[in-house]
Amino acid sequence: MSHLGRPDGVPMPDKYSLEPVAAELKSLLGKDVLFLKDCVGPEVENACANTAAGTAILLENLCFHVLNNMETGTSLYDEEEAKIGNDLTSNEKNGVQITLPDDFVTDDKFDENTKTGQATMASGISAGWLGLDCGTKNSRKYAEAVARAKQTVWDGPILVFEWEDFARGTKSLMDEVVKATSRGCITIMDGGDTAACCAKWNTEDKVSHSRAPGR
Repeated sequence: MSHLGRPDGVPMPDKYSLEPVAAELKSLLGKDVLFLKDCVGPEVENACANTAAGTAILLENLCFHVLNNMETGTSLYDEEEAKIGNDLTSNEKNGVQITLPDDFVTDDKFDENTKTGQATMASGISAGWLGLDCGTKNSRKYAEAVARAKQTVWDGPILVFEWEDFARGTKSLMDEVVKATSRGCITIMDGGDTAACCAKWNTEDKVSHSRAPGR
């Protein structure tokens, strides 16, 4: 998988498709390359799951799909922030990994006492539902990222950490940050809400730096 150009989340196969790259990759590898005309969704997942071992697969340009191209239900959405996300994924440097969300815990209304659901990037968030926490798959990805780090700056909780049904993602990340601190990683809790997370779970003295909530 890879990205090309800056299509701002809009599919532009005539200009930015990776299909021509498949031919060059075939030449370099000396073997056939299966090109898929998308990079997310059930068809891509099925194709990747049902190929023989050793098969080379090239997915379509990742920049055709970012968060603003996913069904988000009634979740808060900021178009300008989505553009920043496009810029970040388009300008990844060697050795820099950007961890994007894969799965979500959802709610049918913004209420502490209501039913919850699950969603993924591939499925999108259903109409009338909101994404209020990350899912377990994403928590594992965040844990892996923290485990690799020598310094961590955490600026903001994962969505609605104040309600227990939606606090698991933030609490899981907090646990990993505390573990990293004990291993010698420098951990900086930046922002009042992040400091409030420390206060909620009594971890102010278990991270390297945390400012008082509200300051």
